[in-house]
Amino acid sequence: MNQKRFLKKKDLNEWLATFDSNEAKTKGIVGFFYKKYIHETLDNIREFKDSLILDVGSGEGILFKDSRIKSIQLDISELRLKEAKKFNNRLICADAINLPFKKSTFDCVLLIAILEHVTNPIRVIKEVSSVLKVNGNVIILIPNDINMSIGRLILLKLPPRYPGHLSFITPRKLKKWLKNDFFIKKSYAMPFKFIPFAFGLYYFLTARRN
Repeated sequence: MNQKRFLKKKDLNEWLATFDSNEAKTKGIVGFFYKKYIHETLDNIREFKDSLILDVGSGEGILFKDSRIKSIQLDISELRLKEAKKFNNRLICADAINLPFKKSTFDCVLLIAILEHVTNPIRVIKEVSSVLKVNGNVIILIPNDINMSIGRLILLKLPPRYPGHLSFITPRKLKKWLKNDFFIKKSYAMPFKFIPFAFGLYYFLTARRN
């Protein structure tokens, strides 16, 4: 991997970490929706609570803050991982496009609101496919960037698009990227499953490694 490219991405993520904490996202109206996808994720990984779980792009570890489920948490930001030490000591600072694990290591990998933060989400999915065991699960959440940008404007936040979002991902793209290595078990929009993605804020998907 190009070291200069890694450092450039790392600098961006460290800069974001200085003013955009995961803890702040749990407050107010934003926090209401944030907590809904946290609960959805935890509900879907309970079957793996005694297995090896990797949380890619774990940030400050908020996902597992109030849970007894343990995971290995990986993030490119040292500042965020420093905060994550409050909840977990199994932390790794690394880039999602070059996961530092042997093949077929994990039973479950989480990509919760992470793919939009990388310039090459297809590469990340390939990396996840490599470190997952056969029949292991990947759990993915992506945002509806358009609706979230509208929401940021309503809340008077600038720029309208979150500055850390580097890729625009739709459910159709995501399913296309997964089709060779994974069987999609279930997928739906959030925060309410009965609405189409066009009117939602997130898209939630679980898939099994072939």
